[in-house]
Amino acid sequence: METRDLTSAPSLPTDLLATALRILPRPILAVAGDGRVILCNEAAVSLLGCAGPGDLLGRPLPRGLEDVNLPGPRTVWTAGGLGLAVDLEAMPLGDGTLLILADASERRRRAEASAGPRVASLQGLVQGLAQEMHTPVQFLGINLGFLRHAFGRFERGLEAVQAAACDLPEHRRVILARMEEDLDLAFLRAEVPSVLGECLEGLAKVAQAAAALKHLAGAGSPASADPWEGSIHAI
Repeated sequence: METRDLTSAPSLPTDLLATALRILPRPILAVAGDGRVILCNEAAVSLLGCAGPGDLLGRPLPRGLEDVNLPGPRTVWTAGGLGLAVDLEAMPLGDGTLLILADASERRRRAEASAGPRVASLQGLVQGLAQEMHTPVQFLGINLGFLRHAFGRFERGLEAVQAAACDLPEHRRVILARMEEDLDLAFLRAEVPSVLGECLEGLAKVAQAAAALKHLAGAGSPASADPWEGSIHAI
């Protein structure tokens, strides 16, 4: 459809214009300057839920289409009283206006259908990322747990050594005290458990994020985080 043909429509025979409108697939209405519908095609009749052209011809535009000077998305009320989301294009037709309608819901369906492969690809990427995070998180959790338990055993051994040192000669106790000071054992005993605890807490948050990614990809539910997070908190 060319704009020059439509703007010069007054010089065209009405039956020729009506025939042209009828064969076009998109819903089209021709409106006179006073706002009455003067031409329509079957696609418009069907979209607006009318029984036939007589429900439109010679009548005012359906509610929602009155302001033809504002093209774009809007809600139009069908003959059955239902609100229908449409996209409106308008162009001059003599002293009136030619309206071209499109069912916005159909456009959205087409957009969703075209986006389907991209969404599926993104879901696969996110699921793969979550799975790749799974194994390192488990290894880190196990290793941090080992360090926590090993340091606990080290502390118990150190306490036993310190207790036994009480029976040593004075010069031996002085040597041990200097070694403890040089190694900063008091600081290590206070800080290492705290550092390990913070590492495990951070790892649990990473596990939660990975489980959330897996859930986002549609490959699980938030409950699927339990094996990861539970094993970390159990350490």
